[in-house]
Amino acid sequence: MQSNAEAFPGETVAITAELPEPGLEVIWLKDNVQLSVGDARCETVNRDCSYQLLIPDVIVEDGGTYKVQGGDYEATIQLNICGEWQNNRRGLSKKDRSSDPESNQA
Repeated sequence: MQSNAEAFPGETVAITAELPEPGLEVIWLKDNVQLSVGDARCETVNRDCSYQLLIPDVIVEDGGTYKVQGGDYEATIQLNICGEWQNNRRGLSKKDRSSDPESNQA
């Protein structure tokens, strides 16, 4: 699992950890607060030794420090949410914003 990730609002983020054995009971935390399984903001998918946290349609408030714990394993990732919703939904990257007719840039 990488230690830092970036996403734009509206994207789906998948945080994946490969653990040494299948069927481990894992917990996911955001900013040291345990996430509820089936929470409206995220879901978990576990297949064999792959444990994944999916966050669809991310918003700025989803940024933070995520941690997975299972057995003797623990990993942390910092998720940064950047960019603007409407520019991202139109498929524009940061460098394209200057040509966006709706941009407030002069």
